[in-house]
Amino acid sequence: MSETLAHTRLVAVIADWVKANYSTLSGLCLFCDSPTVFDSEKPSPIEGFIPDICALTSPPTMTMLGEAKTLPDLESPRTFLQFLAFLRFLTARPKPTFVIATPWQATATAKNIIAHAKRLSHAREVPVHFLADEGILC
Repeated sequence: MSETLAHTRLVAVIADWVKANYSTLSGLCLFCDSPTVFDSEKPSPIEGFIPDICALTSPPTMTMLGEAKTLPDLESPRTFLQFLAFLRFLTARPKPTFVIATPWQATATAKNIIAHAKRLSHAREVPVHFLADEGILC
């Protein structure tokens, strides 16, 4: 499977998880950075980085960001900077959640990177959910 197809599949895992867990929230808006989505329906940049998924409610009572990472992406310095930016953003939002989707083999690596990013961004209180490529919560 190509890197792009693997990433697209991981984004779909997050979108499906959001729909399964948040679809009953009143005023839910779901933005997805996917090739099949219009630019007007994609998430806005945060510190120069565009999250793969942004779900929020209007009025603002919940904010969720999601990132899909293949193993090569996960281990890049750019990804760590993204995680820092997204966690800093979430610390100032109501009822924040950060969701990371990786291939199942990369879950432990993702957890270690996120733990470090949470410490550096002072975002220890932001809940993080880890999803595997099969859509199973890890």
